[in-house]
This record gives sequence, structure tokens and C-alpha cells, in this order.
Amino acid sequence: MFTGWNQARPAPSLAPPIAHIQHAAAQKRALQLLVPPALLPAPAIPQPSPLPASLLAAGQPLRLGVDPLHAHLLLPGTSKPVKLHLAFWSAANWVRQLKRKRLDAVLLPLAGMVGPSEPPEPPALTAASALNPSLGDPEVVAIALATTGLPFLVAGHHLVLPGTPAAPATASQPPAALPRPAVLLPPACHQPLLHADLRRQGLLSLRTCDSLDPAAWVELLQSERLLLPALPSLLAHSPWREAGLIALPAADPLWEALWLLVRQEQLGAGWVEELGVGVREGVMVVDGEAA
Repeated sequence: MFTGWNQARPAPSLAPPIAHIQHAAAQKRALQLLVPPALLPAPAIPQPSPLPASLLAAGQPLRLGVDPLHAHLLLPGTSKPVKLHLAFWSAANWVRQLKRKRLDAVLLPLAGMVGPSEPPEPPALTAASALNPSLGDPEVVAIALATTGLPFLVAGHHLVLPGTPAAPATASQPPAALPRPAVLLPPACHQPLLHADLRRQGLLSLRTCDSLDPAAWVELLQSERLLLPALPSLLAHSPWREAGLIALPAADPLWEALWLLVRQEQLGAGWVEELGVGVREGVMVVDGEAA
């Protein structure tokens, strides 16, 4: 059950209000006048409280982190209510939110190119190694859900048959050349490997969009010759479905691995398994039907 969106910006500060800090400092100074420093208790460090199981059982929404290009995979949700927290964050930032218990799970995509000597689907270890710097913490577990090929989505009206000029020629002006397409990507912090691979290849320029509104992405694709590496299952959902987009295979194969990040204590929970099943099934949907 989907209960709403929460469009996230960079992670909010956990610093306490200034007034609270000043009040605590005043209390400590007053204590030091009465009690020798050696007898003062160690200051208590506030810890984020976990979401009680009783709240989940009572229907408290699961807080799921995801980017707008993959939110459709979580829309079926689970038997529990779901609230999506949209953001283009790095793996490290998502992990921080999980450890602070501000989120219950994160759907993390990791995309890249398949080189000539690599297998068509990279082993799970390849994707996991790129996450190690962020996930080297025993509190967070990355569950591999799926690895799939990634086509380019492009607006159909930007496709031109070979030999067809972009504008008709006249006696005084030769036919206009089509502008070279660019690749539309989320921020580099969110898809670092894909940015690095395409930049290293150097065939197409890169264009970045950080909007959390799918309509803004669709508008860019319709107004400019842009190629968006994205799952074909995106085309089964609005507003992508109505945008006249077509999935084209990339000249150099692209892949994407999907990971579900959860805290160690959540392993074995029924909703974790339900999310995994829903994502795997969602990846297989093409044009509204299971592939």
C-alpha cells in the first residue's frame, strides 16, 4: 500500500537546537560548582530510537528510500503501508540514513558498462566491490535482487531514418545535420560507475538531471535529443507511458544491478522478502506485461 512521497534533499542535520546546547552547558556548569569533576557522570550521547515492531504491526508505513527512476519498482509495496523517500543520494548517504533509523530500507541501483572481455552479466561480487567503501559496516546488509541489461530510452520523434535530413535542403542551403545526442544521467554521486564508464568511453556528452519530478525528466527527453539509460519497465508507468518513449539497445551493453539495503536486525522480516519479490517481478515488466 503506497501512502505518499517524501521528496528528499541532502540529509538534514542531526545537530540539536542552539537553545538546547546552551541550556545543557549551563546545567553542566552549575553541576561543576557542586560536584567535583571526577564524580560527574559521563554525558549521555543521544541515540536514534528504532522503529518499534508494535508500530509496524499497527500499520506504521515502511520508509523506503529510492530514486525517481526506480520508484515504480516499490509501488506495489508490501502487505504493510509504504512511504517512498525520493532522493539521488550516494550509497554512503543512504547507509547513514539507515543507520540513523530514518529509513527502513533502500533500493540502490548500480549501473555500468560491459567491456569486451567481461561477461554479459557481472557477478554479484563485481557490484558489491564498488559498494564496499560505503557498506563496510556490520549494521547494514546489501541484498542482491537482480542484474539486468539497460537500454536507452529516447523520444520517438527524435528518431530519424538513416539518410533523412533534419531539415529539408534548398538550392542555397544544404540539409541541416542532426545534433549529436547526449546521455541523460542522474547525479554522479548516485551512479558513479555509469558516469565514469561513459566518460571514459568518450563517445557522447553527458547531461545531468537531479530533479525528483518524473515530469521534468520526460520534458527534457521530449524537447532535446537525449538518451536515458533506464529500465524498460519504467515505460509501463505514468508519465513515462504517455511520453512516446522507445527503448533502444545501447551500442556498448549497459547493465544495472539492484540492491536492497537493510539493517542487519531486519534480515528475515517478512516485508523484506516481499520487497525483494516485488522488485524482481517489476524489473521483468515491459510495456505493462511481464517479459
